[in-house]
Amino acid sequence: MCPMDPDRKAELFAAALPIFNRFGYRKTTIEEICREAGLSKRTFYEEFDDKKDFFGRLVLHMATAFTLEWQEAVRDETSAAVQIERYIDQYITSCQATPIFAVIFENDESMQAVDEAFNDDSCKPMFAALGAAIAMGSASGEFRPVHAVKLTLIIGMMMDSLFCILPQLFKNSRIDADEAFVRELKAFVINGLLARPSEG
Repeated sequence: MCPMDPDRKAELFAAALPIFNRFGYRKTTIEEICREAGLSKRTFYEEFDDKKDFFGRLVLHMATAFTLEWQEAVRDETSAAVQIERYIDQYITSCQATPIFAVIFENDESMQAVDEAFNDDSCKPMFAALGAAIAMGSASGEFRPVHAVKLTLIIGMMMDSLFCILPQLFKNSRIDADEAFVRELKAFVINGLLARPSEG
């Protein structure tokens, strides 16, 4: 059994996105996904175990694409603080443009799907990218000495909590559209990282 061509897989993910966004995890069916993508169910099952496996890998695909877009946008940026600010902006823009991230928290199965897809190996490139920006800031003296890996986890969990989980708990919460909130969030993160002149 041959793995699915990466371009074909990307097309399948693109076809599935609006279906999950419209119907949510529970009501979306493999039949609808295959019909929209012009793919047979047999071909689908040659690549994916079931809807849960597909959904987890779809979310991982989107998160990886977000990371690559951010890396490309900051490739020539020498300020670690600006890179982190742009990471926050890119994260928020991705959440706004791709409501699939909110679907993650629809039920236990959708959360488990993402938990299984986001294992140590699959997350390494994403964590490494943000960690590299933090480590660069520490090495240059722009940031205080920090544990880049732990800080990467803290920033990632904070962003997930604020822009994915919180909107599910408070349906009318649109903090992603609140410019003052986003500005203060970025200042909070960056000021926590910046090196301070030594006292004395």
